[in-house]
Amino acid sequence: MRLELLQACALSITALGCTSHPADSSTAVPAEPALQASQDAALSGALREVAIARWEGVRSLARQLPGRAVLAVELYRTPQDQTLAVFTTVGSGEPVRSAVIGDAHGVVQPAEIQAETIERIASGTATPPAPGSVDPSVVALGEPPPRQPSPPGIVAAASDVLATAFASEALATGERMHPPLTLAAARVVGRVNAGASVDQATLAADVDMVMAARWQGFRSLAQHLPDRELLSVELIRTRQDLTVAVFVVVEQGAPVKYAMLGDALGNLRTTGAPAGASQGTATHVEVVEDGIVDPAVVALGRPPPIEPTTPGIAAAGQGLLSAVFQRVVAPPP
Repeated sequence: MRLELLQACALSITALGCTSHPADSSTAVPAEPALQASQDAALSGALREVAIARWEGVRSLARQLPGRAVLAVELYRTPQDQTLAVFTTVGSGEPVRSAVIGDAHGVVQPAEIQAETIERIASGTATPPAPGSVDPSVVALGEPPPRQPSPPGIVAAASDVLATAFASEALATGERMHPPLTLAAARVVGRVNAGASVDQATLAADVDMVMAARWQGFRSLAQHLPDRELLSVELIRTRQDLTVAVFVVVEQGAPVKYAMLGDALGNLRTTGAPAGASQGTATHVEVVEDGIVDPAVVALGRPPPIEPTTPGIAAAGQGLLSAVFQRVVAPPP
């Protein structure tokens, strides 16, 4: 029963207008109160299940790649026009999540307001999202969100990457560069018993719903921001021990997604998205497997199709990938 409800809700969210082309537009039709309440409950449950399954994917990646100190750095502009950096690092073979809040220009905010602000964003009480949408940063913050103060090293790194992403002038888009590319087959990742409370089909539907609602959140943000404004940068280590930078930028009042691929140390290889992870079909082995969601899937998945990357975005992606991942070294033989 829950699976049918999730699929119906995902379709209704998608029907609100999940499009990758800025010229396309749509108007959301308000749902009846009872239906809206049902959809909100289904979306809330899907968010929790995806956050848990995604974290299991991070745990399996940490165990598969014990020499990689950084698994992900995800940067977002929030509906409150603040900025947020979520770091996923490895300590003693287990992933550790830390979060740091900055102002609209990426300047890290005082320590005394960090925890309260992060908790409000994670709970959705900071700015209630529009029906059928979620704050895109919520999935990265996870369930539960990080509640301990971030270590000084993480705060310093967050200050650097937030300023790099959000303090400079708006990113130029320019002409499209390269088409998407296909990655080699994924490395085998050790399975972790996630203890998932849902079956694979339901988890797949959860992933689809979260992808759609998250994109609606980006659409809501983009409507109020100027062209070329940066909405998010997600820097994630893949199951192939490569690195991906996924940008969401405002163009003509709508969000547009770009992706770049780097090697294990963040050296840019070419542009485009891993084809297997960008298909948006949550039944793909790269998306859902034994209660695990690949950490990169929500960022890379559809909607919308990932556009060929522009020169300005490619340059920014190279700088951020290098800054985050070049310090990561392989374990000694």
